Amino acid sequence: MKKFWKRAAAFALIASLCLSSPAVAYAATETANDFKELTSIFREHALKRDSSFKVKINAPDKELDEHLLGPDKDSLGDFWDGMVSIMDDPNTSDDADYIVGNLNWTKGLLGKVTDNNVFEFKPTFFETLPQTEYVNQHVPEILQEIGVEDMTTNYEKVLAIHDWVCDQINYTAGKKDIVSTCYGAITNGKVLCNGYALCLYKLLVGAGIPCKYIGGKAGTGRDSGGHAWNIVALGDKWYYVDCTWDDDEGKICYDYFLKGKKDFDEADPSQFHKLDYGYTTFFAKAFPVAASSFNPGLMDSNNTTVTIGSEFPEDLSAAPTGNDDDGDDDDDDDRYTRKDIVWFTNPESGHCSVKINRRAQLHVFLNEGIEDQVEYVNYRIRSGKGNIKKIKNNGFKVNKKYDVTYTQLSLWGKKRGRSKIDVILELGNGQKITVPFTVNFK
Repeated sequence: MKKFWKRAAAFALIASLCLSSPAVAYAATETANDFKELTSIFREHALKRDSSFKVKINAPDKELDEHLLGPDKDSLGDFWDGMVSIMDDPNTSDDADYIVGNLNWTKGLLGKVTDNNVFEFKPTFFETLPQTEYVNQHVPEILQEIGVEDMTTNYEKVLAIHDWVCDQINYTAGKKDIVSTCYGAITNGKVLCNGYALCLYKLLVGAGIPCKYIGGKAGTGRDSGGHAWNIVALGDKWYYVDCTWDDDEGKICYDYFLKGKKDFDEADPSQFHKLDYGYTTFFAKAFPVAASSFNPGLMDSNNTTVTIGSEFPEDLSAAPTGNDDDGDDDDDDDRYTRKDIVWFTNPESGHCSVKINRRAQLHVFLNEGIEDQVEYVNYRIRSGKGNIKKIKNNGFKVNKKYDVTYTQLSLWGKKRGRSKIDVILELGNGQKITVPFTVNFK
């Protein structure tokens, strides 16, 4: 799901399957005087699954680079995720999120730039128009099966639909395009994460509950990869829902159900979600996620006052920038993400093996210039306490040669087994940054 569009002779972008029937190719070049018009043009063609069209964009090169490429020029800008998702017609669930979620970012070229900022778009999609029509025909039947009409609060509906998705769908890794679609989710029940997210989106919107599709990465190390989940509106706030991770091999969990920015990854801090760049700019302002989990006991919070319309940011320069792990926007300047504090760890993977009675050392290296924000270092044994003979917190140390500050935790084992230990960095603003480690004693 990580994507890039290198601007020069061509913009390398990522796309998907060939449609079952040829789409109309548009020879005429359309004109977009700003990104709002570009979004509208792209939306109309995508709704029809057009596979080729040209648009001349009358915008400065600087704006094209910023909003199509992003700040590092090596990742997607905010157009594809953020801007396309914002232009959301409440009368249909086929546009905005459904367009973004069905674009395949893993094959071929999605478009190229010619002279004078003329872009030749060549998108392909996971789900064909007949498949989308099939989905739209069957969504009301599924909602009737779930019993949504008899439920009095939106919270009940979200819970029931979440449970249906987790129960009826099984995660599967496959090369066929159908595993990335809502069509695949409701026809054979075997899809990837974007199939889960698109299915939840279709069902919730069909039930009258505001929902958005989210793209990013999740996990760490070798377990890290492209991922998709959702935000859902209850009361006047938005909350994260990840049905893929709540589907625990046939068991329905709620570790990632209606969570806020600060506790979305509370169940396992070592496997965190990271938003794609487009969801950290205009999108983050338009659909702000609550700080903490939804509380169904709060008065009047079980239904929603949030509405979705085709609003678009008028001032592009006002967009926030950055890509926080927890999706925080710039209104929360005194909060830090783990990547703000932690440079790297040793062992880098967070896992190590050591013989009994030999010392294991766990290190957390701090980013330069951030040392003063970390006031204390502590630790917590999450599991396997009986395997540990001795543990010593050596606090902060400084490597003078490389001018880097790090923490050091030493421990010795007394019997074979696995122990999970968290190194906890306590910040001056009251935050606690948790860095998990796993030690196998042999």
